[in-house]
Amino acid sequence: MRRISLALALVGAVTAAGCSGGAKSSDSGSGKGVQDGTITVTVQNGQALNGAPANPSLAITGGYVTSAPAGIDCGIAPHATCSAQFPAGTTVVLTATAAGTDPAFNLPFQFLGWAGDCQGDGTCSLEGNADKYVLTMFAGQRTGHPNWTDGAVHGPKYADFVNGVPGALACTSCHGASLQGAGLAVSCSACHVWPLPTPPVSLGLNVNVTSAAIDSATKVLTLNFTVKDDQGSSIALPTGGRFALARVDSDATGTLPYAVLTPAAATGNPSTINFPAISTTAAPTTLVQNALGDYTYTSPALNRVDTAKLSSTHTIWIQVSNGSASTLGKAFRAVNQEFNFVPDASGAAGKREIVSVAGCNACHAGFKPEGNVASFHSSGRIAGPFCNICHNQARTTERTNSDPGTAPAGTPIAASSVFIHRIHAAKEMLLKVTTGTQTVGWQYGAPGAAMTQCTVAAPCTCTVTNACAPTVYDGLGEATYPQDLRNCGICHPNTAQGNQWKTRPSRAACGSCHDTVDFTIHNTGGTPAVEADCTNCHSAADVAAAHVPVVAKDPNNILDTPTGGNSRTNAADIAAVGALPPGASRITYDLKSVAAVADANGVLRPTLTFRFLKDGAPVVFNAPGGELMTGFVGSSQAYCAYSVPQDGIAAPVDFNVAGGVSIKAIRNGTGAGSMADGTGADAGYYVVTLTGQRVLPSSAILTCGLGYAYDLPANQPITQIDLAAYPYNTTTKSGGLIVPIANAWKTANGYAPRRAIVSNDKCNACHGFLGVAPNFHVGQRNDGPTCAFCHNTNRVNSGWAVNSKDVIHGIHAARMRTTPFTWEATAGAMFWEVAYPGQLNNCQQCHEAGTYDFTAPASAAALGSLLPSTVATGTISASAGTSPYVTLGVSYGSGFSYAQATGAITPAAGTTLVISPITAACFSCHDSTTAVAHMEQNLGQIYQPRSNGLVTLNETCLDCHGAGKMMPIGDVH
Repeated sequence: MRRISLALALVGAVTAAGCSGGAKSSDSGSGKGVQDGTITVTVQNGQALNGAPANPSLAITGGYVTSAPAGIDCGIAPHATCSAQFPAGTTVVLTATAAGTDPAFNLPFQFLGWAGDCQGDGTCSLEGNADKYVLTMFAGQRTGHPNWTDGAVHGPKYADFVNGVPGALACTSCHGASLQGAGLAVSCSACHVWPLPTPPVSLGLNVNVTSAAIDSATKVLTLNFTVKDDQGSSIALPTGGRFALARVDSDATGTLPYAVLTPAAATGNPSTINFPAISTTAAPTTLVQNALGDYTYTSPALNRVDTAKLSSTHTIWIQVSNGSASTLGKAFRAVNQEFNFVPDASGAAGKREIVSVAGCNACHAGFKPEGNVASFHSSGRIAGPFCNICHNQARTTERTNSDPGTAPAGTPIAASSVFIHRIHAAKEMLLKVTTGTQTVGWQYGAPGAAMTQCTVAAPCTCTVTNACAPTVYDGLGEATYPQDLRNCGICHPNTAQGNQWKTRPSRAACGSCHDTVDFTIHNTGGTPAVEADCTNCHSAADVAAAHVPVVAKDPNNILDTPTGGNSRTNAADIAAVGALPPGASRITYDLKSVAAVADANGVLRPTLTFRFLKDGAPVVFNAPGGELMTGFVGSSQAYCAYSVPQDGIAAPVDFNVAGGVSIKAIRNGTGAGSMADGTGADAGYYVVTLTGQRVLPSSAILTCGLGYAYDLPANQPITQIDLAAYPYNTTTKSGGLIVPIANAWKTANGYAPRRAIVSNDKCNACHGFLGVAPNFHVGQRNDGPTCAFCHNTNRVNSGWAVNSKDVIHGIHAARMRTTPFTWEATAGAMFWEVAYPGQLNNCQQCHEAGTYDFTAPASAAALGSLLPSTVATGTISASAGTSPYVTLGVSYGSGFSYAQATGAITPAAGTTLVISPITAACFSCHDSTTAVAHMEQNLGQIYQPRSNGLVTLNETCLDCHGAGKMMPIGDVH
């Protein structure tokens, strides 16, 4: 594709300028051309120069350049004077003027800037001290890297240079040793970092311990290990590695914190030991390379080793990374390798494993760096069980309030059993003090601001607005936990000692969340509690029962509070993260098929064939007129979403029409639909037809599902009412227990599925079960892919797009946004406080592969049929949630609408505001002024009138960021 009219398609220019071995036409610092009292100024316009043939690709097609004093008048006809002489010492000022229309973009040409002896995009003042050579750039818009006519060329060529491919072009030959620009070639720093990563491309990093031994006489550890890449090839050990040695002890209550045996000194805080530089000879305290990738380490005497306990399991942790996360970015790799052994070989080795690496990674995705920003500990400590080496009981630092003592008694506030709980519980559970002063802990500041430490020297004055948090760890009081805190198994799942959260309760661990309890006198009549006595009252079953994740009903629900109550909240207790409390039944959906069936008038109506299962057995509904199932009230909805023509797109690939009907209402004859028993192959199923919905013959996509009901009182969710532990009020119809049912959905027969975008399993890896803790839609809309049923491209609120991609990106990217996402702030939501626990540039933590960068076939095929996100309709008034991008009091006109009864489509007013489709996803995270300018320069529409958007929805994002281009979406993330 043609990118610019001239010159910084420097493939040709470098030949004229000397980057291919020819002579450069001018040298600002050489004084060339002043010997005869004149200098020559040349503007490149495709002419033959310095022996190089004419190059039409460098001809100016979008404007012209003039000089003062007069002499240069170069560009499109009739401007043909492109070289002129001036008296030495004369300052020559060049001015570029754009003219005409760029056929590549059907936009007026604009002057983009200079290269060569001129820089920037204003007038250029040339000193008269040497001959000068200048290039100009004109185009209809700014696009991509200008040094190649096609990003598909530049991207691979630059990658070859970075990776040292033999025969690759040497970018530094023209752009300078640091790619900061030299002569004709401009700086590359806008897109590329320097120095280049070393190694430029990671081939993986794997460490394997082959043996370990402790000399009982000298307490010296000998450690043998190998280092390999992902292909199994031996590689050199990167510098900066370290190791730790610990012993695994236990008592009658279970496995204890590590007894850490490093560093070498007999006293001091537990820690790691750095590997020394590689030595060529075996000597005390050495690291010897036996062969490439094969190492032997000999430690100093480790004075904490207890030779009487060499029959116990000992654990080695090795920490190695391939460089700096801030330099390598995505190429950064870190390894925390565990090795367990019994030094005297008297038995099999065990291990200490209270938390699992997989449990941490479900949300934290390996604690990788986010772009070039490292996580804690420089992204080098990534295994949860490794934390206990340094965050250990033997630390001599400040003790926790729940187990104070005096070192070595008590528990450090930085012990892993304390600080990890306190970080995760900070926002939801920990004590908040709103009056008086505090000299310990931290104080909350403005939204998004760092907390302030409270000390004796600088006490904090606590207020409701700026509460104090005496037990917050290290100022980390803003963490928003993405599921119910009582789901202990998410971090402690099926590990060697994972059940110790309930079998070995302790003052330190329990008090890390329950920080208002004084565990030193807890339930002992004023006598200091003994740790071992905890299980006298708190059996494993009792602890587990106390941590069943059930969210209490909202007392402000409209059934209990008819005046002013909330109709979109839970009027019953609700189980979180898929929990099934004792005695409760689990209902599931079996959705057999979905179809669009023509009625007697030829109108296509959505039809679902389904059944309910109760604890795995098919459910036979009660007779019409009452509740569907004995022991339950409420119903699910049959919910369908599809597309109809909009915004000039005959067959959109985004949902723009949706609606649902209560199955109970249909069965009882009060809902817009019909229900029949299935026959033949469908025997044992029910067949529901939504007679109030009309699917057009032109609809490209149609998907229907079961669930989704939560609007009280008409759409009460399925609620179990026969459990004594969860009483139900037959008068108010509130109470009981909701066990959310996973939504089930299918694409209708004969229709294309809406392209895959996100994975619900990936959502639930962190959230446990969408919709409960944090609560939204009463847990009834719990499927990521079908959020787009309701949150479609036309949904707006207070000047925000409520399309699923806009909302989900906007919420999760809170720490990256420069403008807080205030949607639903009037309802109490504070999405700007969300602290995403993974890496925001790790798109595949939520997305299916290839769906976010348009490399998946279905995603690529959707281009051209995507709908813009509507952001403003009607007249918007001021509120806590109003978007700052709209103007209050302005009537933006009516939005798109579709009449189900007739199939009539009413287009949105041209004055409604939209964001173009690809830009909408990008802008939801990248909302800085610079990012917005970049998107708009490349035809992204951001809060622009729909009438403008309909004409120019030809975003050019993928010209540079598409697959195979210079900066593919997958690469820049």
